[in-house]
Amino acid sequence: MGQPFIGREALDAGRLTSHRLRTNHTILFPGVYVAADVPVTAHTKARAAHLWSRRRGIIAG
Repeated sequence: MGQPFIGREALDAGRLTSHRLRTNHTILFPGVYVAADVPVTAHTKARAAHLWSRRRGIIAG
């Protein structure tokens, strides 16, 4: 999982266990995670912010 994702969705889909989510991923925003080995760039944070906004946020600039 190289892209930010919503932790609850991954848990519900059975892609991760809660232990793996806590230990192998970094939280970027409340409920939004990225794999621990993925470099956190401005682009990654912008995608995470969009997810955190319940996919309603618009990134501009």
